[in-house]
Amino acid sequence: MGMFSYIFCKKELPLNSDLKTLNIKWDEIEFQTKDLDNCLDKYIITEDGDLIEEIVEYEYTYYSEEEKKKKDHKPWNIIKEQKIVNQYTKKIDFHGKITFYEIFEFSDTEDIWVDFNAYFIYGKLDKLELLECKKYKSRKNDLNDLFEKNKKLKNSFIYKFKKNIGYFWFFKKLSKLFYNLSMFFSNLNVIINRYFV
Repeated sequence: MGMFSYIFCKKELPLNSDLKTLNIKWDEIEFQTKDLDNCLDKYIITEDGDLIEEIVEYEYTYYSEEEKKKKDHKPWNIIKEQKIVNQYTKKIDFHGKITFYEIFEFSDTEDIWVDFNAYFIYGKLDKLELLECKKYKSRKNDLNDLFEKNKKLKNSFIYKFKKNIGYFWFFKKLSKLFYNLSMFFSNLNVIINRYFV
């Protein structure tokens, strides 16, 4: 899916009849968009039609060399602590189109996907339009169907037979062996490239 940015729209959205039936406070919805920086930043379209960005500045505390040498320290843990030192908003002089979207529960059996387009002329909203509004089978139903299929599978004769003869145990061990071999060769590749190439 990739990265995205969040956007709130305080301006009244152009809703169709299906969307008007939903019990949603549209100005509080955190939509997603891929038309801005895609760094999980937060933007707001104000009631006046301005595009503003919420800026949060952090101060980081990093692990010391001694702390990094401890057995329980994970190599990917770089930042020990972070705290917010400054928060403010900044008006963005955006010129172009921003598409933002979200999925909502429409009923017990259906979800609804919504896309809006916001057109800006140098930071000022010119037009808002409903781009797309599609209904889909509910994600909850898909998940329930998956659990039901899994339950049926585990109650089947073939599954029980494979489990009793050690079929799953064998392939789990084989998978772990191949994973460890691939990690070994990957590390060996890094060492060769670093020191010999």
